[in-house]
Amino acid sequence: MIKIKEKLKEYLSVKKITKLEFYNNINVANGYLDKEGSINSDILATILIKYSDININWLLFGEENMFIKNQDLDISSQQSCGESCKLKDYIIDLQKEKIKLLEKLELS
Repeated sequence: MIKIKEKLKEYLSVKKITKLEFYNNINVANGYLDKEGSINSDILATILIKYSDININWLLFGEENMFIKNQDLDISSQQSCGESCKLKDYIIDLQKEKIKLLEKLELS
């Protein structure tokens, strides 16, 4: 099973982001990545918003590349915030659904 916290540590190492900086950016306690337990959907959503270059398929399933390519998002610089915000909300909803499915799989 893919350990999300281990994947996040790998991402931070590649990006040269300290754990302290990461904890402050997502508003969690120091040592969060080193503690036992899973990541709840709210924190995962915050991570994916703050670190928008993380590929969710890599993070959750170990598939594809660590980073999302800009063209994968298909957001033009001319889009209004309204369109971008709708897209972001849609992506978050999809991510929440994936998280629910994963939680159900863990309980099985």
